[in-house]
Formats: sequence, structure tokens, C-alpha cells
Amino acid sequence: FAGIAIFIIGMKFMEDGFKLFSGNSLEKFLEKFTNSLPKSMFMGFFSTTLVQSSSLISIIIISFLSIKIITLPQAIGVIFGANLGSTTTAWLVSFFGLKLSISSYAMPMIIFGVISTFLKSRTYEAIGNVLLGLGFVFLAIFYMKDGFETLQGTINLSQYAMQGYLGFIVFALVGAIATVVMQSSGATMALVITALALNQITYENAIALTIGVNVGTPFTAVLASLTSNENGKRLALVHLIFNCVTAFFALIFLSHLTQMIEVISNYFGVLENNYIIKLSIFHTVFNLAGIIIMTPFITSMEKLSQYVIKDKYKANYKPKFISKELIDVPVVSIKALENELLHLYGNSQKIILHTISLHRTDVFSNKNLKKTIKKSNDVIVLDNIYNKNMKQLYNEIMTFASASQKYMEKDDVYKVFKLKIAAKEIVNGVKEVKKLQKNILTYLNSKNPFIKSEYNILRMELANSLKEIDLLDNEKFSEEKKNIKINKINKRIKTLDIITNGRIDSLIRENKINAKMASSLISDSSTTYHICKKLVLITNILFMKDESFDIIEESS
Repeated sequence: FAGIAIFIIGMKFMEDGFKLFSGNSLEKFLEKFTNSLPKSMFMGFFSTTLVQSSSLISIIIISFLSIKIITLPQAIGVIFGANLGSTTTAWLVSFFGLKLSISSYAMPMIIFGVISTFLKSRTYEAIGNVLLGLGFVFLAIFYMKDGFETLQGTINLSQYAMQGYLGFIVFALVGAIATVVMQSSGATMALVITALALNQITYENAIALTIGVNVGTPFTAVLASLTSNENGKRLALVHLIFNCVTAFFALIFLSHLTQMIEVISNYFGVLENNYIIKLSIFHTVFNLAGIIIMTPFITSMEKLSQYVIKDKYKANYKPKFISKELIDVPVVSIKALENELLHLYGNSQKIILHTISLHRTDVFSNKNLKKTIKKSNDVIVLDNIYNKNMKQLYNEIMTFASASQKYMEKDDVYKVFKLKIAAKEIVNGVKEVKKLQKNILTYLNSKNPFIKSEYNILRMELANSLKEIDLLDNEKFSEEKKNIKINKINKRIKTLDIITNGRIDSLIRENKINAKMASSLISDSSTTYHICKKLVLITNILFMKDESFDIIEESS
């Protein structure tokens, strides 16, 4: 039991080490090389072999899926490959764990691992964690082996061996439950191989345990998906279906599979009684067969998962993309933040339009906006929406952003800094709109056509700015074209300076508006101008790739 506990600790240190050492490389590779099913499967196999944890890869892929970096079919391919990659743990334990005196290597690794974690360098800390992980894994195998050797003098577990299909089902359940409890298929496989090597279990029961381990593996993904969106839950369901169907296939064709293992073993010169290597071969062949059988049904599994787990409506002001599980993976947390900022901006857009007595369909359809503005004059109250909803979403974004920055390099910290500014400006824009609300409500119902016309100009300018900015969220637009559009917006909003352009003087001189109206109009024109400038700044951060503009100056 000490060996099992130390093995799990070792795997955890290795996961943390690779996450630090990769510097986002692992996540970037998974993002880049998953654009086809063969690539997805290979990346799942390669990354799991590298980090020796299919659970870590499952969690990363679920987070990618929840923030729309990859599609569900791509994620399914990675999970299939990760299943095959998890079989390398058995090979490492078989070849090195039981044939070498690895406990003599464990202590130096742990010592140098601890020393490295105290050095003030991300790289050394990563190396230290990996060394600690390997050291603990080696030490764990020694303890498991030593424990079973001690048991041999007092109790023989092999006397509980069970034959036939009943034995298969019982031991498969034991393997599944052990994996669910330990949350590590690697630890369970190490335990099975060690017990087999010391004749504490039979070869047939070891095969059943191995199949049970595969059935238990998806439960880590299932737990990770509980905080994910619908797509994350669908992937966990597909993972569970894949492993359970593969196990059922193994049960039906068990005798054929064991015969195949014998043929492969004889071909490669494996000794008749070398059950450890035979079990490793079985583990690999069993998972490979599952991939071959289930790959043609990926589309069907995707449709089934969509039928079982339907999209649910979520309140607009609840976070849709950020969650605490994504904080420590920079490439994921940045993408989640970007998506959540677009969500926040979309909500602010609705509020701004409602404040000026418009709806999204009025602005973003092909209706005559000028006519719509003249007809509409119903203004909704914003205080409740802003105080209870927008502020809550904004606070959660800022909390997530600040927490994620401590795991990032300098460039990524600056990206998040800009996104925080965008979030701040979005909320400030909504605050500014609240200042307009009282006068808009008053003057839209005024009998004075001139003041009403001036406020309709302000509404038109805000609506047009939002409409043109919305068009920039289009990947087909080049950066040059986007810059041209932003320059046009900047030129047009200068017309809001009614003092410089002399329009306010003309209105007062010709007695079209009184002094109180003039004062309100000057203040509200200035407010509208600043809101539009904030929208331009937000646009630069969210929709433009050119980072040459001075974010501090623009913000101020």
C-alpha cells in the first residue's frame, strides 16, 4: 500500500514537471497537430508516452474542447491515441522496474530532484519535479515488489484465482474499481505486473485485471468533465463508451486474443513462462484492436453523445469559458479568457443598445437604422442588470486572469494584462452609457424636434460604431482592411465634438434649444465620444493581431 501511494505521488510530480518543463509546448503541439484523425491519434499516443499519464492528456483535451480550440472528433482521436500510449507504462515496468535494482537509482533522483526545486529557475524546478517523480515511481515499484515478496511467506494470493468467465468478470471489476479509487491506471498496472512477477496472481487473472484497468481509466475524464461544458461531457462519455465496448470485445474474443499473444510472443522469442512481457503485449494489442474496431464509428459516437447530452441554455451573465481547472495551463487559460471577453463584450453590446432604445436585430439586420431610431423611444432600466450581472461576470474574469498570470512567461503575462484592460473598458463603457440614460429618456419624448434629432444622432453614432466593430470579428478580413475600418470609425466619431464643429453654437444662436438642453447635449456628446473611443480600444485588443499600438496611452 505504501508502494501504491508513493507511485501516485511520483506520477503527480512527473505531471507537474512536464507541465512546467514544456512551457506550453505540449499544449501547443496538441493544438497544432490535431487537425486530422491520424494526427490526433498520433499526438494522443506520443504525448501520453512522453508524460506517462493519459489522465493529464484527457484533462488538457477536455479543457481544449470546452474553449473551442479543437473539435469533438479531433478530441476523440486524441483520446483513442492516449489509450494506446498508456500501455507504455506496462512496458517500462516490465523491462526496467523488475529487471534492474531501480531502488538504488531512486534515492539520488529524489535528492537531486529536491535540490533542483529550490533553484530559482522554471527549468530547474521542472527538472526537479520530473526527477522527484521518477525517483518516487522507482521507489514505489521497489516497495510493491518487496511487499509481495514478504506476503509470499505468509499468504499466497494466487489461491484466490478464479477461472472461466466468472473469474474474468470478477477480476475485471477489481481492476476497474482499483483504477477509479487510485485515479491512476499506471499505478494499477504497476501493481498488477509486480503481483504477476511474484506469482501472487495468475496470468489469466492478470489479463482480466488489465481489461478492468482500461474500463476504470475514463473515470478521471468523467470527473474532469463535470466542470466542463457540454462538449467536455460528450468527450468523457465517448471515452467511457470506447473503453467499455473494447472490454466487451475482449470478453467475447478472449481465447482468440490470448492465442494471438502466444503467436506474437513466439515470433519475438519470448520465453513460455515470461508472463510479464506477454501481459504487456496483451495490453498493447488489446488497445490497438479497440482503436481499429471503434475508429469507423467515431461519427456515430459523436452523434450519440450529442443526443444524450444536449446543449443547455445558460444565463448570459454566467462565465461560459473560464473555470479554476484551466488556470495553470497558460495556452488554455489565455484562450478561455479571450472567449470570455467576447462573451462579456456581447453582453455589454446588448446593454448599450437597450439603453439607447434599440435591439440587436435593429442594428445588425438589413433594416433602415435611421427610420428605426426615429420610431423607437422605449428605454429599459440598467441598474439591476449591471449591478447583479455584469459586475459579477467582470469580477470572475479579473479573478481568473490574475490567478492565471502566475503560471505564465513575460509575453503571456502582457497578453493577459491587455485582456484585463479590455474587460475594464467594457465595464466602464457600460457605466458611461448609464450616464446617458436619463437624458435620452427625457429628450426622446420631448416635443422639441431639434433636441430629439441631436440625441438620435448620438444613438446613431453608437449603433453604427457597434455594427462596424462587429464586422471586424471576421477572420477573412486582413489586418490592413481592419485598420482601414478602424480609422473610418475614428474619423466619424470626431463629429461628436459639437463644440469644435460649431453645431451647438448654431442651435443656441437660432433658439432651437434652450440653455439646459445645450448643457445636457454638450455633456452627453462628450460621453458618447468617450464610449466610442473605448470601443475602438476594445476592438484593438480583441480583434486585431497588430500589437504595435500603445495600450497604456490608448487606455488613458
